[in-house]
Amino acid sequence: MFLINITINAETIKMIYIFVDRDGTLNRDLGYYGGDDNWADNLEFHGGVIDGLRLLGGRDEIKIHIASNQSGVAIGYFSEGRAREITEYIMKITREAGGRIDGYELSFHVPLFGYVIRRALEGRLSLSNVDWKYVKLRTPRRKPDIGMMKNVVEADGNKIGNSVIYMIGDLKQDIEMGINAGGKSVLVLNGSNDKEKGKVEKLMNKPKLKGRIQIVENFLEAAKWILDDLYS
Repeated sequence: MFLINITINAETIKMIYIFVDRDGTLNRDLGYYGGDDNWADNLEFHGGVIDGLRLLGGRDEIKIHIASNQSGVAIGYFSEGRAREITEYIMKITREAGGRIDGYELSFHVPLFGYVIRRALEGRLSLSNVDWKYVKLRTPRRKPDIGMMKNVVEADGNKIGNSVIYMIGDLKQDIEMGINAGGKSVLVLNGSNDKEKGKVEKLMNKPKLKGRIQIVENFLEAAKWILDDLYS
């Protein structure tokens, strides 16, 4: 009889995290969604979202979290409470439909120069509407920075560098977030992000990013691509 002693080094076991943008990726982006009191009546999921979340949710080893910039809080469209309420409602609807989202991170702060001043100079923002407690010189939680990802991973006692990271989104900043975390990213087309597609295609042409970015037609295709990348 032979005894085999197998030692597993915990440092070599990598957790799998899939981060998902909210507005424009899961649900249709109506422009600062949540500013109207009838927001629940206007909630509409993009095609393939529920099926994709069912597919990903069937893998217990995968953790799924929403990661969303919610600039509308900083410029007076809605409150932190409303942003959280909407996100939790989306999670509830997903769960009732047989999908799974394990948690969420929202970024409410905006950078002074890169957001507030720039938009004011462009005539796209009235400074009288700004809630200045949400304005910072640096916003490490805001995409494309990886602060929201770090919060999730480190809360589990893990590190970004010792985790498998994927990001699904509809904007270039979503794709950059996944790349900045050392992971892979999937751009989901939603019928109104052709400009973002062009920006992401330029990223894809960089030799160092070869194989780390994918563009797909819908969320279900994103889920399938990730599972193929993980297990095939």
